[in-house]
Amino acid sequence: MAYMTPLRRTVAMRPVRASFLLMWAPLPTSTLPLVAGFLIPPSELPFSLFVSGAFPSKLLHFACDVLVGVEVPRHRG
Repeated sequence: MAYMTPLRRTVAMRPVRASFLLMWAPLPTSTLPLVAGFLIPPSELPFSLFVSGAFPSKLLHFACDVLVGVEVPRHRG
């Protein structure tokens, strides 16, 4: 729990950027908003700021998966 104070301080200074980066944590995608909600109270990270960072992050994340899938060569056998 020692990392909570620096994390909350970072979120307070740059909430949109922190939300963007939190969505890249190595956890299941569906749990990330819940984890962010438990770690950072709404008074410190309003929903609108969270969405402003989290939505582009997940959009980019899924776009990377699609691009990698398109670029993978097909096996010819």
